[in-house]
Amino acid sequence: ACTTTYTLKVDAISSPEPLEDEPQSYIIVNTSPSIEESDLHYKETVSWVKTAISGNNLYEAVSLKSADILIELDYGIQKPYKRTRVVGDMQVVREPPMIRTVWVETSHGPRMTQVVIPGRLIMIPWQRVSVEIIHKKYLRMTAIKNSKSKKSDTDFEHLWSVSVSNEDTNDDLRKILPFMISVASDFIGKDSGSGKKIRIKEDDIAVYLVKAGMQPQAKP
Repeated sequence: ACTTTYTLKVDAISSPEPLEDEPQSYIIVNTSPSIEESDLHYKETVSWVKTAISGNNLYEAVSLKSADILIELDYGIQKPYKRTRVVGDMQVVREPPMIRTVWVETSHGPRMTQVVIPGRLIMIPWQRVSVEIIHKKYLRMTAIKNSKSKKSDTDFEHLWSVSVSNEDTNDDLRKILPFMISVASDFIGKDSGSGKKIRIKEDDIAVYLVKAGMQPQAKP
């Protein structure tokens, strides 16, 4: 059976200052205005995030005051838009049969008769315009130093930010989120350059582990 492959776009930036070598404690902060923290889907998403980032020298703090960093979490789906594209294909057409007059030998000598010649199968190229409804799903995680932490000597400082998006005809945000979270965790504290495209298969083992609440193995 064919396995679906998702194309994700990643934009990641990091502070020029190197990240702490020692494990950093964090608290996740909901910055999605349309999502309530009591929502079951939000709780599920947060659990996926915690699992995915657990291999990045991060651990969950017991309170806001004790957290070294705040990880702002924002995700959602934007208003759909239409995308037009030209689709090319080949169409199989059978030519109409032809009637020909031929001479045949009979016991009474040559005689003229008509025969039917079947039409050939030919390939004709054709194009059509396809209009698709595209849904853009996004996930953003931004880490800032916690001004309420005793370790912080600044009120506000960005450490890193990762943004992942997916644009296709699928409007199932819950289905694509584990894939975006898994990819985002690979870019924590890194710079992706001017947008990087990542292709990830539906049966990716790292995504399965994130959804199962198990820490994925570190990638080389």
